[in-house]
Amino acid sequence: MTDTQVRLPQDVDLDNTDPTTRRRARPSLLNIVLFIIMCFWGLLTFGPLLWMLANSLRSSEQIVTQPIGPPDLSKITNYAEAWEQADLGTSLVNSLIVSVGAVILSGLCALLIGFALSRGGLPFSNVLLTFFMVGLLIPALSSLLPLLLQLQASGLTSTRTGLIIAYAGGQLSLGVFLFKIAFDAIPKEYIEAALLDGAGVPRILWSIMMPMVRPTIATFAILAFIAVYNDFVFTLVLNNDPALYTLPVSLLQFSSVYGTRYDLIFASVAIATIPPLIGYILLRKQVQSSMAAGGRTG
Repeated sequence: MTDTQVRLPQDVDLDNTDPTTRRRARPSLLNIVLFIIMCFWGLLTFGPLLWMLANSLRSSEQIVTQPIGPPDLSKITNYAEAWEQADLGTSLVNSLIVSVGAVILSGLCALLIGFALSRGGLPFSNVLLTFFMVGLLIPALSSLLPLLLQLQASGLTSTRTGLIIAYAGGQLSLGVFLFKIAFDAIPKEYIEAALLDGAGVPRILWSIMMPMVRPTIATFAILAFIAVYNDFVFTLVLNNDPALYTLPVSLLQFSSVYGTRYDLIFASVAIATIPPLIGYILLRKQVQSSMAAGGRTG
């Protein structure tokens, strides 16, 4: 035997291998079908993202005449042109301020309401929970006109404060639902032990309950941030000041009666995907943990 030949272990007999072991190593039909479904799902998820990135490096003429094609690295100037023409820096700052402010305000309110409904011993807590759950079923656009009239009456139209309050109210029902379920899953023995040690309600909420619902906090933050960050209609209707435009509204500048700059739109959308992607990367472990806990509870 030469040095290049592969040496088999002496205690391995391929002819006498246990048939059960060989059968287990063979992929089943179900695994093959699941693998094909996962590949198809991955294609549906990452395909549009790759298509967007490729078209952000092409000209509008190329996109119109040939929607699917290789990127042209010489068109990297699309990003700089889109950034300057639509003032994406200001729009990005506005989107981040409004989105983060709405997430913090709605998250804090939802956390306290969820804790009160779960552990507060409130009368008619189920009725109150149903009241908040109705908010998940009502289309957001149906509340747009009443919200506009209320903000006009309070002088908060075309202000960041008004947008933050409007978006925070829209995410409140989702937050109450998530935090109510999370607090219900915590055994009551933890609270009883803390009460015996003399801890008050603020200490119990901050030191005991908050660390346990951290995955739910991350999940709500991601879902609420994406919902507010991507919204177009509320900012367009509740804000008349171009200096306060968010990213989705700023994209309107690339479309006019004289034509649409698809290349700059794709470049702007590629820039707009960066903040949510960074947020998900930072919080992905908590989000996955929350989803796994929800699956086990279900």
